[in-house]
Amino acid sequence: MADDNNWAKLCYEFNGEYPTIVSVVTKDGSSDDCNSMQVTTPAPFLRITKLGKVVSFYYSEDGERWTLVRYFGVNESRSYVAGVVAQSPQGKGCRVIFQSLSITNPEAGSRF
Repeated sequence: MADDNNWAKLCYEFNGEYPTIVSVVTKDGSSDDCNSMQVTTPAPFLRITKLGKVVSFYYSEDGERWTLVRYFGVNESRSYVAGVVAQSPQGKGCRVIFQSLSITNPEAGSRF
């Protein structure tokens, strides 16, 4: 997140019928939501990479084979904040375990 009007998120979300991968990119207060694909595993892997001015969102069902969800450009001169969150805006709440969480600097030329 850069500020309240410029942020993005990659989500594993239950849409009321089945779990999906969802992404939202907000630039200058205008949001673009994308409901990507139905997920067949109860614990998908999510990956976010930033290289230069490009941020890429990926997901994987096994942690080995990665599918590009979307990519978008950002202002490279800005500072960004990254984090993880779990929520249950409707319903009785949820229990979440984050596993394999890491923040790294990828090598130049790395695909992920």
